[in-house]
Amino acid sequence: MKTLSFFYHYIKKNWLTIFIVLAVILFVTADILQVITPRVAKPGNQPNTWKSITPNYSKISDVYKAFGQPLETKKIDQGTQLSYKSVFPALPNQVVVDPQEKVSFMKEQTLHVDGGNISNYTTKYGKADLVMFDAETGPGDRAYVFLSKGLVIVAHVGDGSVEQRWYFTPTNQDNFLKIWGTHLSFNENPDQL
Repeated sequence: MKTLSFFYHYIKKNWLTIFIVLAVILFVTADILQVITPRVAKPGNQPNTWKSITPNYSKISDVYKAFGQPLETKKIDQGTQLSYKSVFPALPNQVVVDPQEKVSFMKEQTLHVDGGNISNYTTKYGKADLVMFDAETGPGDRAYVFLSKGLVIVAHVGDGSVEQRWYFTPTNQDNFLKIWGTHLSFNENPDQL
């Protein structure tokens, strides 16, 4: 009982010193935690960013803020595909969100006047890593794949006008073809392989 009384009087007598010491300890601990906590840096203006959404960084809540509620939601092998209104009513813009609710892929339909020309992209990013046929758009188009930029430009062969932009996490050729390029081909008529 005597020990308890001693601590009570000690705390009562030195409360200000104890408070300052505890505040300093709390401040130093908060600073240490802030330094050792890993941060995911917000990407800047990257080639694979569309409407402030970047694959492998942005979350589904960011998609809802940027695009609103989807027209359609569908489960696919890679996660959940959200469809949004595009400039072409029959061809929606698409956002794919992985099971951890991170954006992994986006496909934007674009008008020729808004998408620019493939030469704009090759001037800016260099020669495309892959130039492929896209079974979904037909023989008049090519898919120009910039693997290290996380960007695919689907452009018309005749005049180079851009019809689609795809955004994904930069990757290598094998992963891209296995995950996002399954309908792309090096052969104009893939059925003849």
